[in-house]
Amino acid sequence: MALIRAETVIIVFDARSQTDPFSGVRYWVRAAQQAEQSAQRAYPVVRFLVSARTDRGGISASPRSPQQIMASGGFSAYYETSSKAGHSIDELREAVWRSVNWQALPPITSTQLFLEIRDFMVQEARSGTSIALIGALQHSFENTQVRAHAAVLDKRLFVSWLAGVEAHGVLRLLGFGDLVLLKPELLDAYASALVIAAGNAESGIGALVEEEVLAGSFVPDEEFRLADREQERLLLLATLDEMLRAELVLREPSDEGVFLVVPSEMRLSGPAAAVEVAGATRFRFEGPTQNIYSTLIVRLAHCGLYDKVDMWAGGAQFRSRNKGIANIQFSQPEEGVGSVELRFDKALTRDARLGLESYVQRHLWRHAIDGSVSMDRSITCPGAEHRSVTTK
Repeated sequence: MALIRAETVIIVFDARSQTDPFSGVRYWVRAAQQAEQSAQRAYPVVRFLVSARTDRGGISASPRSPQQIMASGGFSAYYETSSKAGHSIDELREAVWRSVNWQALPPITSTQLFLEIRDFMVQEARSGTSIALIGALQHSFENTQVRAHAAVLDKRLFVSWLAGVEAHGVLRLLGFGDLVLLKPELLDAYASALVIAAGNAESGIGALVEEEVLAGSFVPDEEFRLADREQERLLLLATLDEMLRAELVLREPSDEGVFLVVPSEMRLSGPAAAVEVAGATRFRFEGPTQNIYSTLIVRLAHCGLYDKVDMWAGGAQFRSRNKGIANIQFSQPEEGVGSVELRFDKALTRDARLGLESYVQRHLWRHAIDGSVSMDRSITCPGAEHRSVTTK
């Protein structure tokens, strides 16, 4: 959410990291690029690359240099900083100030007008209005007694005032349909109910059917729900939109319909029984690794190929209809980098093994950073050593 509205993006890395100091930078560059595309901006967002803790020495050993990172990540400038020593802090602050496109931001000139708009919004909420169109609110505001003889406001300027009121927690500008939520506490309440419902889901994988969510079936108390069902429909859409933007919820199609996945609500059932490994395949990828893994598990659980699913911290076990077993182990070797290892037992047929590999690979190609997915396959033959083949 913060990246979507950002005018300037500062990506900071730890210069004294004992592993790769640039770990995670590529992920945040990609996240900034995606946010910029989502916001459909008329001008690019400026990005700065910043190294921290330089008072403790230079950048630790890395195969990459700041200049290479700057070129690949589209950074405008690079600053070596130390908050302890105050090194380059003033220069960075000045650069951020200069980078903001102030001409594109709506001006705010009257404290009195701000107070009038804030009080009007509070009164609208008290009168029972939960969600309204910006245009309708502006029209009503301009026809109030206090504004009856004032000049008509430009819509763009009115929206900038609403953004100021939003910062005070009085309302929430929604990300679609030119809508304003006049009771922002409802958004948090419905979001909390959705998360709780995902945690209580029978599947144990923190997933709900999207169609049922949009029908409001996850709201436990009828008295808690909005009486106006059309306004509730808009609130449900707004709740889902906000949670998807913030990646608190992930939308994942499957063979059994579209599911909404809440990664934090995947329940753990303890490690499944170990399998006698007859082969293994390891995938390495970059991107929002936890989200990619969570949606993969949901898709596999609802693809119709497995009778039983068990999960534990960082792993899952799937038992196929022919009684073959596949274990999936997930890890994060470094920030922004994920590893998924598939381990197959002897009972799993070759077609089932290749099918699972293909399923996982397509999922990673779809969600991970382009070009970051690699695969390493090892096969165990009776009386022979492991044979390993790596593909990209």
